[in-house]
Amino acid sequence: SLAQSTALWQLREFISEAQGSAGKAIKHDIAVPISSIAAFIEDGLAAAKAAGVPGIRGTKRASVELGTNADPVVLEALKKWRASKAWATGVPAFVICHDTTLAAMAEANPRTRDALLGVPGMGPVKIERYGDDIISVIETAAS
Repeated sequence: SLAQSTALWQLREFISEAQGSAGKAIKHDIAVPISSIAAFIEDGLAAAKAAGVPGIRGTKRASVELGTNADPVVLEALKKWRASKAWATGVPAFVICHDTTLAAMAEANPRTRDALLGVPGMGPVKIERYGDDIISVIETAAS
């Protein structure tokens, strides 16, 4: 089903971010024998939890509301960029960045890759893929 596919895709992203945070190699295509899938998922969830990936049970979520002071012009520009990128790559927009991540970026207005690391929802993988584009969108919209 679509819900199951979405959940598996999100788990794949969590595992990838957790492995990157732990300094492990990141594999984009994961092949696991069916007989090992349960152990694979448990290991991935444990790694994501240990890395503090938000959304994993047992990890603390931010107690502040993100993006409440977001610049509306920057936020709209980021949403347009995300839609364009999602269409071009054939993935759902939330795979590129969640709305809360875009709102946090529009609030923080990061201008460097290092500053992007401080935005909840942005990890090394997403910064490598989209960091330069995001910084360019923010700079253009904020000026």
